[in-house]
Amino acid sequence: MMVAKEVNLEPGVFTWKPINVQLYDRHISQAIEILNRNPVNDVDATIKINNNVSSFDDITASDIEILSEKDKIKIKTINPQLSFQLGI
Repeated sequence: MMVAKEVNLEPGVFTWKPINVQLYDRHISQAIEILNRNPVNDVDATIKINNNVSSFDDITASDIEILSEKDKIKIKTINPQLSFQLGI
């Protein structure tokens, strides 16, 4: 969305295909937890970027918003954030 905004185009549909995912030995327990999690259904994860910011370099985290606060809380409650050690 940020790149599309910078080049004055409409963003497309986000698709992620994990082709070259690297898993380190220190990430095994988190990977197992992710694989065992249940999907969070029936949520609106629409993202909005502040229209007043004109340059990619000027966008900050506060300019990006998930529109449904209720759904954001639902996602965090069902699947809380995990911590991963840096893989180097």
